[in-house]
Amino acid sequence: MLRNVLYSVLFLAGTGGHLLAQTDATLPPVVVTPPEVSTPAAPESTGSMQPTPMSNRFEQPLENSPPVSNPPQSVASSFDASSIVWPSSLEQTFATSPSDLSGLSSLFRTDASIIDAAQLATIVDQQTIQQRMSNNMFRALQNEVGVTLQQTGNGQLSPFIRGLTGQQILVMVDGIRVNNSILRAGPNQYAATIDPGMIDRIEVVRGAQSVLWGSDALGGAINIVTRGANPLSADYSRFSFNQVLGSADESSYSRANVEGWVGQSGVFAGGSYLNTNDLDIGGGLGEQPGTGYSQYAGDVKFNRLLDDSTLLTFALQHFEQNDLARSDRFLPFVLGPAPNGNSATQRPTFFDPQQRDLVYLRLNGFS
Repeated sequence: MLRNVLYSVLFLAGTGGHLLAQTDATLPPVVVTPPEVSTPAAPESTGSMQPTPMSNRFEQPLENSPPVSNPPQSVASSFDASSIVWPSSLEQTFATSPSDLSGLSSLFRTDASIIDAAQLATIVDQQTIQQRMSNNMFRALQNEVGVTLQQTGNGQLSPFIRGLTGQQILVMVDGIRVNNSILRAGPNQYAATIDPGMIDRIEVVRGAQSVLWGSDALGGAINIVTRGANPLSADYSRFSFNQVLGSADESSYSRANVEGWVGQSGVFAGGSYLNTNDLDIGGGLGEQPGTGYSQYAGDVKFNRLLDDSTLLTFALQHFEQNDLARSDRFLPFVLGPAPNGNSATQRPTFFDPQQRDLVYLRLNGFS
């Protein structure tokens, strides 16, 4: 064991001497040589400092990276404000359309665009309604920002704006009220009594409009401007036909229109028919009863230019739905009070018919 201790002491002494020798020696200087990198030629001096373009950083690809074939252009050199095509909705106005020269059918009755209007508003034009394949007002207003739609049954619609509905949301056709404050406070179905095929545009304003329209417009207002002959066109005549088919309820909506303008007079007329069967539930569960109904509508609008600034308009509209079931009334919860005190009476569980009629004569002045 004594021998092992002596060997350990000698080993440590030799190691320490070797380490001391290394510490006393002078180490050679460390020279770091970076890899050779080819640098681009400097631009000619023009007497002032010129910043290197940002695009130069893309002209020198990194090592082992594929070459850049199309370096991005400078933002300042590629931006051209004159090339921007703004959406057509920014040019929409609440008045002075070909079917409403005077603007009396509009919500604000002024020639204001949706950008200049102080209220938050949108316009659903005729092209959008056709793209949505609207066979009823629910589809025409569907997915509209800030508008929630309640449809407890087919042929019924109650829009919500700012959390309000019923008598607190004003619905108008050509600036004429469809509902008013004497109607029931809860959701109602009157917004569904409008044929989407006769609509030129839908004006939706969110927020209180009581200054213009009274307490009926606490939550907002929806105004439907109907189609008419175009007095700004030369003499013309036109026929159009539209049909929308649905597979879920085997529905068929057909609409035919005729319009024309000759001299100082023009007319627009159209009619539609909608037949909806019971809705297919899916999954082999059959059909949902009480969801089928039929509907037909017709409208005529006659315009006569009396002079360069006066337009006479006569309009007639009829809308009717038959065999329309009410989802809020079904047995045994439809029994009303007994008229004679002995037996209860059953309240109607169908709207048959549910209809809306509008006739107006308007003298329009415009400049």
